[in-house]
Amino acid sequence: MLAERLPTGFAFSDTAFRIFILMASRRLNSDRFFTTDYTPAVYTQAGMDWINDNSMATVLLRHYPQLRPAIGALPNALRALGPRGAGVHPACRGHRPGQAPATRPPWSARP
Repeated sequence: MLAERLPTGFAFSDTAFRIFILMASRRLNSDRFFTTDYTPAVYTQAGMDWINDNSMATVLLRHYPQLRPAIGALPNALRALGPRGAGVHPACRGHRPGQAPATRPPWSARP
């Protein structure tokens, strides 16, 4: 998998992508909280409303409000990161008070 060339604009190889999609769909289909128990009886109506009324953008903005200029009205919050190797929107380089500015988004696992 690691020996393959990466398709333009992608972060991982075609084989890794196919394995990820296959396993992700199997995990979701076997998770009762996404299938048979995805009901107001389990989550409560308030919980279902919260799930339906939020998105990746609202979750990110709740924890990192400095990302608002980068996320704005994008249809997908992750588009603010741009294509692989393009860097990140300057607003994604925010920092918490008392800390030095980060050079990568705060959720990035890479050093």
